[in-house]
Amino acid sequence: MKALILSAGLGKRLRPLTDIIPKPLADINGKPIIDIIVEKLKNIGVDEFAFNLHHLPEKIREHFSNSSEKMIFSYEDELLDTGGTLASFSDWLNEDEFLIVHNGDIYSDIDIKFLLNKALEKNAPTLALIPNGPVGNVKFFPKTEKIVDFRNSLGIDDSKYINCTFSGIAVYPANFIKEMPKGKYSVIDYMIEKLKEKKDIFGVLFENIYWNDIGTHEALEACRKFDLRKGVK
Repeated sequence: MKALILSAGLGKRLRPLTDIIPKPLADINGKPIIDIIVEKLKNIGVDEFAFNLHHLPEKIREHFSNSSEKMIFSYEDELLDTGGTLASFSDWLNEDEFLIVHNGDIYSDIDIKFLLNKALEKNAPTLALIPNGPVGNVKFFPKTEKIVDFRNSLGIDDSKYINCTFSGIAVYPANFIKEMPKGKYSVIDYMIEKLKEKKDIFGVLFENIYWNDIGTHEALEACRKFDLRKGVK
């Protein structure tokens, strides 16, 4: 099983910390968040990892220099955004594989194994969603488990849909990624186009879980006060 950890962000809101290290190396109680993510993925059977790099790329390469895991690193001279990054890894995937994609700044106890199994069942892109998140820009229909809109792009307004936030964790079939064009663009924009073509995008709504990102100093401190195994300290 393969996973891509998105690790190229500039981390501007975490300066001056990110003047020294890339955001995924930020420490949460003695362990960089990227190690927490890798360990979580290893525990569900991931044995090959990919990382896209841009800001201070040598720091992440050095961090994993003694790792026994299969890892590849792809440097982006210009940030490709999420869609362009996914497309750049298409040749790494076999036709029948699924790829777990995890933002490198997400700290959560989302059940990724459950998400993976749902993607295998649906054989389609499947996103981990959270309720009442900071954005709330995903419209989700629980009865069909389908995502019906992103960013209100399709003008869907119906009380039977739930407004959710994309968690930054998803599973994509290889054949979906292999159809993506090379370039610089958001995977959300690409999925909006797929919805317009009546293609299925599924979601799993995770409630009663912990989710945060470390995009700000305040969020990083909040994560440091929460043990994913035990709850708030």
